[in-house]
Amino acid sequence: MMKFLMGALVVVLALGAGVFAMTRFLNSPEFKEQVLSTLTEAIGSEIEIEAMDISIWKGISLGSVRIADASGGSDDLIRADRLILRHQLLPLLRRQVQIDHLSLDHPVVTVRQREDGGWSFEQFLNARKESSAQLGTSQVETSQETSSFDFHLSQFSIIDAEVSMVDSEGRVIAEVHDLDLNSSVHLLGERLTAEGTVSAGAVQLGDSLLVTSVRAPVQISPEEIKLSSVSGELAGGELSGDIVFNTAPEFQYLMDLRLTGADVNALLQEAKVEAEINGELQVRVQVSGSGGLPTMVGEGEAWVSGGRVSQLPAQELLASLLQAPPLREIDFDECLVEFTLADNILETPVIRLLSSTVQVTGQGSLSLEDDQLDHDMMLALSQEVLAPLPAPLLKAFSPREDGFDTLDFRLWGPFQSPQTDIQQKITRGATEGLLEQGLEGLKNLFR
Repeated sequence: MMKFLMGALVVVLALGAGVFAMTRFLNSPEFKEQVLSTLTEAIGSEIEIEAMDISIWKGISLGSVRIADASGGSDDLIRADRLILRHQLLPLLRRQVQIDHLSLDHPVVTVRQREDGGWSFEQFLNARKESSAQLGTSQVETSQETSSFDFHLSQFSIIDAEVSMVDSEGRVIAEVHDLDLNSSVHLLGERLTAEGTVSAGAVQLGDSLLVTSVRAPVQISPEEIKLSSVSGELAGGELSGDIVFNTAPEFQYLMDLRLTGADVNALLQEAKVEAEINGELQVRVQVSGSGGLPTMVGEGEAWVSGGRVSQLPAQELLASLLQAPPLREIDFDECLVEFTLADNILETPVIRLLSSTVQVTGQGSLSLEDDQLDHDMMLALSQEVLAPLPAPLLKAFSPREDGFDTLDFRLWGPFQSPQTDIQQKITRGATEGLLEQGLEGLKNLFR
């Protein structure tokens, strides 16, 4: 019995000595310097930590963490109030850091696009390729005088993050507010992956669209971040779809989204369009890109059922030229626009607005860089709308089999103050009408 007690005492003393030695080592300036050096080498950017509290019992807490923008931006790439690691005790005695949970508290991330089109976060990808240190997944190699540690991570979370994406000219492309991420981390060989859920209180796209209550399952790998079955709210409607961010070989995003039941007028107000269109909006869009609008390529369609349109600049122009008040406010049954997007140009091969008295169809393009229109359109009016028009104006219209009279016209110039060739068509029609009246008068003279 005495031998057993003495042996147990020796084990306890050895364990206590090991814990004491480990605690001193973890809180030594040398270890803290080693951590900063390893992190800097791993991500290829300067790191500052105002406070580092390491407890063999509680874990590691880093306060006021700052990661500089290695691409040369004036703002930090990442700032966080705290970074907390919760580890298991026994693996530390074997020179292993088994992290059960890594948590990043209120990080502020600013991602900037460089003049060459790349992004500031790509420093992490490049550093990973060039450095032998692989944070969280591989050994942190030290000199012969210090022991190496194996790092293993089981769970990763981000709490209340703020993320901004800024293009090379300083314009905000997107902002994410109140972002939370909860994920489990898996290591297969040297490949680190994670899966979990991500949510955001609001996502601001440029200065025009605000998506709220965003939530999605997320899968993260070295090559991509995939958000499937995304859900959110936009202008009172439901947003759904899939989003993929490819990080290798170069950054690119792909979005396949659908919007149902949205208030089209609320959406226009968010987009700061000075027009009023009431109705329920359905949108389908597929788009890919690597930055702001100039990089986007995609296609889709927007459909509004049972609404009213007024105050469109082109609409006001037509109503004035044709002296037709009903054109200033149109109650329509259906409004459909099909579109493609490339090189900052929105092509609209199908434009269709249908009502019982007014129909507008056509196709054209809109430059998103300077809001310049270029459309070929057709206006069709019922006899009810045509009847009050002055006779010279009627000469510009051609009858159609369904009882509508039609007018082909071109629309171009700035969206807010477009131009049209309707005036020339009216003048030509009036001239032809006067000529016909003159010829008829001559015929009467000789009767």
